[in-house]
Amino acid sequence: MSRPTHQHVWHYLPPLEADAASQMALDAELLARCERDAGTAYLRFYRMVPPAVTIGRNQRWARVIDIEACAAGGWDWVRRPTGGGALLHQHEINYAVAAGGDVFAGDGVVGFRAIFTRIIMALAAGVEALGLKPTVFVGRSATAPDQIEQHGLCGRSLTQHEITLNGGKLVAAAQLLKPRAILQHGTLYQRAPCSQDRFWPMDPNDLHADALVQRWIDLGQSLRILSWTEVAERLRSGLEGFLGIRCRIWEPSEQDWGWIRERVAGWERDGWQSRR
Repeated sequence: MSRPTHQHVWHYLPPLEADAASQMALDAELLARCERDAGTAYLRFYRMVPPAVTIGRNQRWARVIDIEACAAGGWDWVRRPTGGGALLHQHEINYAVAAGGDVFAGDGVVGFRAIFTRIIMALAAGVEALGLKPTVFVGRSATAPDQIEQHGLCGRSLTQHEITLNGGKLVAAAQLLKPRAILQHGTLYQRAPCSQDRFWPMDPNDLHADALVQRWIDLGQSLRILSWTEVAERLRSGLEGFLGIRCRIWEPSEQDWGWIRERVAGWERDGWQSRR
């Protein structure tokens, strides 16, 4: 059997539980590595411990974060390097793909939307490996069926090329495109947030603000008995098969973790948790 070419061997980080700032720092570090080496790609699955809220890089925190509600829930919060809306990371599984510009170009996949769709289709194949029948949403973006504004919440809308299940939102995804590399990461829930999991501000003039309708759907009772790492492994297997890649275990060295800690310190100092 011939050995796979470099562009078809991806680095795979073992599933990791860590605080939100460290997880976002690690995703950013992987993106930076791919910018330096356009033929490199990384795949990983992770979970926020303690639970946390992430907001999009362009969101104003005061519009989507209630500091007191987060403190009461024991939730940290951090700004993502990618765009999109705010969401709670609890009972969840997150994925991240960082890839240099040459990784998908070899398959003729070029451009922000084409790469986004390629990764989402691969992740949908991973969801199918769990025995589910997901759908990649291809219609126009749609908010939840009520009259309340979206409030910047990721779960309030279905966005093109995200993954749905039975009409609900199963996988949320966001992507950052650099000149030489891309980062896509996203979230699916083993147990979806409920109406009590409010992290956003309440408008005293809006009687319905405490019960904003979200579209989240979870993996279902039959899959909750699996550990999150078992779910991650099935997702990885399906994704590998769809993309025709082979994953090779890669673990950050102590020097790598030093760089990641420096990123966390820089974000906290220079506005990663900006109160803008």
